[in-house]
Amino acid sequence: MAAGTETVRLMDEIRAWAPILIAAASLLYAIVSARGRVASARVDKLEEELKGKAEASTVGLIAGKVDIAEDRIARVEGELAHLPSREQTHGLELALSKMEGRLGQMAEQLKPIAATNERLQEWLYDEARAQSRGAA
Repeated sequence: MAAGTETVRLMDEIRAWAPILIAAASLLYAIVSARGRVASARVDKLEEELKGKAEASTVGLIAGKVDIAEDRIARVEGELAHLPSREQTHGLELALSKMEGRLGQMAEQLKPIAATNERLQEWLYDEARAQSRGAA
């Protein structure tokens, strides 16, 4: 029977403390939820203020800067459209290199012609000199 009386005593103690514990838990819940509502209201108010400020003061400024940037990008794209691509530039480099080689070959081929021309000029000069001495 000792176990039965102990159970009854425990139940009586729980009955005595239960209203106090329930009241304390309700009070704690009320405090926490009230603070949460206040904090939520403050956050909502700050969000509205920031939204209004962003729309009022900076949107026009940012839009103007975006327009300027778009104009600059369009001009750069227009200039780049006229430039050759990497492949085209490489092709031009190869063609110029090939032309350099051909010009070098032509210069070598023109050397004997230039020497012949120089000899002919000397001969003609000597002939003209000889005729001018003979006529005199």
